[in-house]
Amino acid sequence: MRDRTVRFVLPLVIILLFSYHKGLSQELTLYFMDGVPQAGDFNPAHYPYTGVGYIGVPGLGRLDVGARTNGIRYSDIFRKGTGERKDSLVLDMNSFYDATKEYNYLYQESSVSLLSYGFRAGDNVFMMDISTRNIAYGFYDKSLMDILYKGNGAFDTPVSNGIQTLNTKEMGFEAYQFNQIAIGYSRGYNDQIVIGFRVKFLAGLSALKLDDMRFEVQTKEDGTLLEIKPEGVLSGAGPLEYTVKDDPGKVDENGFPQQYLAGVGLPTFNAAYFTNMSNYGGAFDLGVEYKYNHQLVFGASIMDLGFIRWSQEVNSFEQQGSFKYTGVDISNGFNENAPGYEDPSNAFSSIKDSVTNSFRFHPSGNVFKSVLPMKAYFSVGYRPNWWLTLGAISRVRFQNWKPCFSSTITAGTLIGEWLNISTSYSYIEGSYDNVGLGLATRTGPIQFYLATDNILPLFKASDMHGASCRFGINIILGLNKYGSDNFDDYDL
Repeated sequence: MRDRTVRFVLPLVIILLFSYHKGLSQELTLYFMDGVPQAGDFNPAHYPYTGVGYIGVPGLGRLDVGARTNGIRYSDIFRKGTGERKDSLVLDMNSFYDATKEYNYLYQESSVSLLSYGFRAGDNVFMMDISTRNIAYGFYDKSLMDILYKGNGAFDTPVSNGIQTLNTKEMGFEAYQFNQIAIGYSRGYNDQIVIGFRVKFLAGLSALKLDDMRFEVQTKEDGTLLEIKPEGVLSGAGPLEYTVKDDPGKVDENGFPQQYLAGVGLPTFNAAYFTNMSNYGGAFDLGVEYKYNHQLVFGASIMDLGFIRWSQEVNSFEQQGSFKYTGVDISNGFNENAPGYEDPSNAFSSIKDSVTNSFRFHPSGNVFKSVLPMKAYFSVGYRPNWWLTLGAISRVRFQNWKPCFSSTITAGTLIGEWLNISTSYSYIEGSYDNVGLGLATRTGPIQFYLATDNILPLFKASDMHGASCRFGINIILGLNKYGSDNFDDYDL
């Protein structure tokens, strides 16, 4: 009785500890975890569980959350002060600038599986998964930081008529939420090759996208001129709440004031939001595994090749206008009786108003697309005996059509008939400080699992480039246990 209690309580405690610490949805540590159905999420040809099949507990079959950046960490931006400010955090612009790369991004992804199941019928494997997914990312070029940090010193372009011009590269932001229905099938051929695919129907719920954002900056070396001309398009879809006002400084072809976007807010919660089926999209997964022998297997897959077309409840706004600064006249700032006197505070206030009025998004077209961040996986797994699995995985994730590389080595072991432990070390998109851990346990048909690609944020989150956590509960159909007596039934 005591042994059974430990088997139930221990996994629950571990799950709570890991789920409390938020972290990109981890995939690499989980890939070679024996007996966990969700290890096959990253290659539709991969069937990592024994028995007849599985059912994910509704709402709990898979929960994952994660975030990552390729360069700047929290500790690169803020540090402890010294002297009178030793108890405060201060902004360290030098460190911030030095940590900035030529191409910088922030990426976040999370999902929850509402219903999932899979089963084997001879050489055929079928699966279905209904889930809600969230994806958000932003990117910017170092040329933006050059302007903010170096000022005129950032300009190495030729001087024409005393004016230098700098054009920043494209920057942007995108966040969207959607429902996904995935149907998959795989089949083995000649006892060596397994080919699998998934078709995904996507229904967009809401989105916000800042696209093609650029700045043209003109300046004089003596600082008497600063002119900024921004360009970009802001698009939104779904039941977002937009605040639109009349712009008295601009009129349309009929002479009426042109409107501009004054704010975007979240909608009032409505359960019908999650059943919205108006913004359609699709995606496709394809994978293959080659089993060299019983111990060694190679795999490759392409995941999330698809997009969502936003056509309902769409609003788009285009950035127009420019801001020109030639200085503030405060020559008579202390002489209220002087001709043309202007209070300095009013002068700076009008500059602020001018900046605000210049950076405005005006209504434009509609209909836009969100391209899913496609991923490609390459793996090799080796199982020398029933209790040990070794693996190596490489992943390429495409964000804004730029490749982001990751590589992982893993080692997993089966302990007795109820516990599976996996550890990993990863290079993930520019960072080397990633030590992962995965755990899975079985008590009868109930399986608990959790995995993370990096446990170090539990100890010092401010120094990390990213963190992640995935966990879930499955019901395994066709009761069988981990252990040496099932070795012949395991397929890597």
